Amino acid sequence: MCKTKNKTGNRKARKAVNAVQESSEETESTEDEGIGTLSQFKYEIKIDENTNPYSISTPRRVPILLLPKVEEELRKMVDQDIIEEVGVNNPSLWCAPMSDDDNIKAVTEFPEPKRITDIRRFLGMINHLTKFVDNVAEESKPLRELLKQNNVFCFSDEYEKCFKKLKSLITAPVLKLYDVNKETRILADSSSYGIGGCLEQRQENGHWAPVLYCPKSLSDAQQRYVQIEKEALAIVWVCERLQEYLIGKRFVIQTDHLPLLTMYIKEQEY
Repeated sequence: MCKTKNKTGNRKARKAVNAVQESSEETESTEDEGIGTLSQFKYEIKIDENTNPYSISTPRRVPILLLPKVEEELRKMVDQDIIEEVGVNNPSLWCAPMSDDDNIKAVTEFPEPKRITDIRRFLGMINHLTKFVDNVAEESKPLRELLKQNNVFCFSDEYEKCFKKLKSLITAPVLKLYDVNKETRILADSSSYGIGGCLEQRQENGHWAPVLYCPKSLSDAQQRYVQIEKEALAIVWVCERLQEYLIGKRFVIQTDHLPLLTMYIKEQEY
């Protein structure tokens, strides 16, 4: 009885293996054309019409030096009818770009805050434009203090001055376009309440020009770091924030904190 079951199971297993081999042979004939298709199978993804776009995490950014290779592979997939190109001029609910001019106008025309939620909205819009403006983390400190639970909202002259100063800083971008072939350097610095950096490139006239900024306000715990730790944190954070511009490229890090250089030299000696 047991032997009969084993023989029956073996026959079923052989049939399954033969079916897989036949399927692979049909697929191999299309390898010269690219990825190929499985004509004997049909898959369909059904999406409810009322489904809203949802993302667990933001898309992973592609390093700029790798963009040509990625675009080449995407073009191959489009040519093989694997994916379909939508185009930036025909955005859908799943891809709706907003121009920087719209963001700038929203900030410059923002009314005077009347409550904490207004402050939070205003600072949120400022964060979208920090790459165009230097020293935002330091300039926005008074308004960020209002968001703390122990503080009572009172929009005094000090906060109004800070509010107007931030609006005046947000102007049309005057940054240079990033060029993968130009000499690049990173400037990183820290203060008592924030850290920040700037990506610069040497232009044709020999001068360095900013490509983008990346400020960050420090948490209460980070504000208690000693200065050398803040300076080191600034370098690490700026490099991580700008990794899409730096991966695969040789660049220089510039800092005004000499003890960091001394620590690096000592590590090299060991």
